[in-house]
Amino acid sequence: MISEITVESLMSLMDAGNGRSDLDRGQLLLAWGYREESWKTLSSLPLGARARRLLELRRAFFGDQLTLSARCPNCGAPFEFATNIGEILAADLQEKEPTSQIAVGTAILEVRPLNAHDLTLLPSSITAEAARKSLASRCLVTVFDEDGREINMPEMQSLQSDWVDAVDNLLQEQDPLSALIYCLDCLDCHKAWRAQFDITDLLWQELEVENAIVIEEIHLLAAHYGWREADIVAIPPVRRRSYAQHLRERTQNG
Repeated sequence: MISEITVESLMSLMDAGNGRSDLDRGQLLLAWGYREESWKTLSSLPLGARARRLLELRRAFFGDQLTLSARCPNCGAPFEFATNIGEILAADLQEKEPTSQIAVGTAILEVRPLNAHDLTLLPSSITAEAARKSLASRCLVTVFDEDGREINMPEMQSLQSDWVDAVDNLLQEQDPLSALIYCLDCLDCHKAWRAQFDITDLLWQELEVENAIVIEEIHLLAAHYGWREADIVAIPPVRRRSYAQHLRERTQNG
């Protein structure tokens, strides 16, 4: 269940996330929105479940409509479109098993979903291909032969490329919300491409805008009326916004 969202907690969240990575901010958002759950539980969520929580949090704060923007990788033209969080979530309602299996040659690979903790363990300077191999190795739970007998797990460095590809494809298939991807067509140059959107970054940017508005309101009301910050943030949001708008109009009208 989503926790009560207050102005004080929003400002504290923005302070805590200042200068942090997207991964850290995602974890902070989850801890902010789901305060009844432990940090460890939230950090071990599969990436798809993590994205679902963040999308639900975004819907609770800003509503169901979500506007996404991108630039064409060919001509650089801006592209913007609206989508619906309910529709995104409805596309992945099936119950998830803790692990899945896939056959590669004579081997059967048992794989678990990725979580945020896996991503935090990647070195910052790692290449994309090395990251794929490292994550595939971490998600590989057990390997069986064609007769169902468990065999030794290979070291990450010796992981076969077809195994890495199989694990990567299985993860995307079994956990579709782990990556928010849309197939887009440029209206200017007709280039077709796949754009990936980061719900953590999207939600954080929206909350930064909201936090900036709140801080401006606090400044206006404190400067004019001499009220304390604690008293201002205790005012219901609609009324506080009305006070601030009234002051702006008075200033503009002289």
